[in-house]
Amino acid sequence: MAWSTRKEGHKQQHSSSRRRRTSSVDLAGGLLFIAALSLLVSLGEQCAVGLTTPGRTWPVGDIAVEHGKPLNITCVLNETFIDRNFPGKTSADLVFFKGQHEVDSQYIHVLNETSIMLNITNPPPENEMYYCKLRLDKRIYHKEYEAVCLNKVAVGCEYPLLIMMAILF
Repeated sequence: MAWSTRKEGHKQQHSSSRRRRTSSVDLAGGLLFIAALSLLVSLGEQCAVGLTTPGRTWPVGDIAVEHGKPLNITCVLNETFIDRNFPGKTSADLVFFKGQHEVDSQYIHVLNETSIMLNITNPPPENEMYYCKLRLDKRIYHKEYEAVCLNKVAVGCEYPLLIMMAILF
């Protein structure tokens, strides 16, 4: 019986030591996870790393669309940034540009107070820049628009699209 107790005590001590090491590893892993999540959340509110803009677009970055498939880009305002820099502005003030030309409102859908979506059901083959911009009062802000975010869009056939993207990007 004494031998059994000693062995159980040894197991307890060994198990307690393992629990402490596991706890340290769990804590470090948990902190790393929280830090990574915080970084992703903060990046999720930006158009691009290092740029401070009134919002972002989704999907982020370059977009490849197979010809015959729809093009959808959502533009989302950062409410904190808007409240601080452009009070009173909402999704009603957002517009999309294709190159230098404003996209017709028939392709724009207001989703809520902070978001719009560009929806072109059958875009032509193209390689264009699409910009989401915030419309401003020129008398107050001394400019007509504030850039929110941009996407380079390539529309083409699946196989040639891959070749085109490899060449262009």
